[in-house]
Amino acid sequence: MSSGNQPGRSAGSRHAGEVAPAKPASGAAGDVKQVAGAALLTFGSGLAVLDGYLLLDVIGGLLGIVAAAFIAAWWYGQHKELFPRNASAKALVVLGVISGLLLVLSFAFN
Repeated sequence: MSSGNQPGRSAGSRHAGEVAPAKPASGAAGDVKQVAGAALLTFGSGLAVLDGYLLLDVIGGLLGIVAAAFIAAWWYGQHKELFPRNASAKALVVLGVISGLLLVLSFAFN
């Protein structure tokens, strides 16, 4: 008798607060986002290690590795995969800003 839906709701309807899952970007846009995310994630992680080493030598390098792992864990937590094709522009901008700040800090520590 019951199809598993609540009475009065169709199978495709959503609650007011529900957000539709993001569809993976297809074509060149998805490729560009995936490459940009991979490049910024790798660059930012390397800069975190470099800044730590420049600031505190070997101990700082180890702390930089921990920071790089934190950056990767944050990114994975946001997108449920390390190199997503459907990364939002906002997330890429945040990753770019973090990388830019780490780059400025590496010049300041040198």
